[in-house]
Amino acid sequence: MDDHKLDQFFRDRLSHADQSPSGAEWEAMRAMLNEDKKRKPVFWWFVGSGIFESENPEKMAKAIVQATTHWRDTKKVAEVSKGLGESMKGLSTEEIQNPQ
Repeated sequence: MDDHKLDQFFRDRLSHADQSPSGAEWEAMRAMLNEDKKRKPVFWWFVGSGIFESENPEKMAKAIVQATTHWRDTKKVAEVSKGLGESMKGLSTEEIQNPQ
């Protein structure tokens, strides 16, 4: 099927659709589009920090495992992302001291 026919197919089938993805679904799609294919060790350090510094480390760890396992299933990612409590606390730019 050429691009024009494929485009027309979706236009015909989705012309009456009025659903919008939820915020979590948009974030999951954005994450997939921006995903860097190379694995970086620093990434896992941030994941670990996010787990252990969260309000509920066990629940956060399980959610991360589920979200990374089912990363293509936006409904599953949204489901496991609910009710996780406070995430790791960060510093505002005002709190970071100038090293000079």
